[in-house]
Amino acid sequence: MKKTIQITQPEYTKLMYIMTYRKPTIILATIAGAIMMVACIMYLAGAGFITPGRPPYIQIFLAVVALVFLPITIYTSSVKSYKASQRIQEPIEYNFTHDKLTITGSTFKGEREWGKTYKILELKNYFLIYENNMVFNLIVKTAMSPAEVSELREILRNVTIAGTKHLFSS
Repeated sequence: MKKTIQITQPEYTKLMYIMTYRKPTIILATIAGAIMMVACIMYLAGAGFITPGRPPYIQIFLAVVALVFLPITIYTSSVKSYKASQRIQEPIEYNFTHDKLTITGSTFKGEREWGKTYKILELKNYFLIYENNMVFNLIVKTAMSPAEVSELREILRNVTIAGTKHLFSS
């Protein structure tokens, strides 16, 4: 199966948010930030459980970090990363076969046997084919027809990675 996909900056940014907010520490930090924001609002309303007369500076600071600074940081770093990498921006042709993946862009060409692939992960709108625990190839499902998504899913379910057949869904 051959498919050419070009990743846009908004798609890339959305994926970076998804990948960041899947981490348990980020989820806990966001929940803690929300709780602290509620505590600050309750303090300002006079019905809080924070000691009256002691403004909740620490809680305000932590809430702002978790609920404002973290999302802004993710956004700015994803935009910067997207703009810095020509490979992400160019149209990429993927050729999926049962024994290997060939990736061709205007500035590169690569071939990878499935047995040397680290992991394949399927998310709601993406397939991620990991080369190692940090680097992955991104296939956007919205750039494909439902029949193409089904065909690719079937290919990825039947490839052998490190001696086992895996397509991780999430």
